[in-house]
Amino acid sequence: ELIKWGNIITDDELDIRFSRFGEWLTEKESVEIKEKGYDTMRKFKTILHLEEKGDIIKEENRGIVKKFQKSITYQWWDGNKYPKPWINDDLTDEIIKKIAETRGFTEEDSDVGELENSDDTEELSSNEGDEHIERILRNYWLENNYEIDITEIKRILDFRVEYEIMKTKDFMEKYMTIKELDDEKVKEEIKRWYDIYVIECPLCNKMLLIREAIEYNEYFTGRICETCFEKEKNVNNGTEIEKRLKQLKKLMETSEVNITDEELLRLIDLEYKDIDILDEEFI
Repeated sequence: ELIKWGNIITDDELDIRFSRFGEWLTEKESVEIKEKGYDTMRKFKTILHLEEKGDIIKEENRGIVKKFQKSITYQWWDGNKYPKPWINDDLTDEIIKKIAETRGFTEEDSDVGELENSDDTEELSSNEGDEHIERILRNYWLENNYEIDITEIKRILDFRVEYEIMKTKDFMEKYMTIKELDDEKVKEEIKRWYDIYVIECPLCNKMLLIREAIEYNEYFTGRICETCFEKEKNVNNGTEIEKRLKQLKKLMETSEVNITDEELLRLIDLEYKDIDILDEEFI
């Protein structure tokens, strides 16, 4: 991800920005998301990276947005503003427009005018951010059929439980069995549970369930998180891609084709073969 796009969007950041997208879709476009999967989030991350590059509005990338749109399972009701929202072209236009306007949902809709002259702007912004995260965390619990209110979410956060652990069903199950205890006993139970089921990734210091950790034996022997495992794998892949890029550029020196490194990398990422990329008619 770092080699391809120049930066990394963390899982927590991706969740927050997708939640903003979902809220906008429901409130402004009357389309509600019923379910999202790994493929949906992977496509959403690609779209966010395209926006960062200023490429999301390019016609050539419209198909990527369409695939993302189609990967979502929508809540159906007769009053849908967009018939068949998974393939509706008008909705595609609105998604592209909104992603560009909000810089990939890094900016939330707000009445900026009312806040500009307020001395409490920074504090309000911080509080709104906390409330937004609390709502996201609560939604994770509700999606897993655990009834919980914001007060209880705040209580868990006060115990210094990390977001990524709070979002796991393992922790939800454990907490529901101890939530009636007083705070001190809850802390003790959480610590005991952490000692048995949670580890820290030595590469990024992220906390994760032991059962989700991946064995690693490149530069040391241990367990790391999936994100770091993919990064390490991509570093190795990146070396191979760099070699392939240099080879392609060398082979294209004799042709009159004008193509940037970024465009070549995109073709490689789309799994085009070298013979296709070197075809002048294809380019």
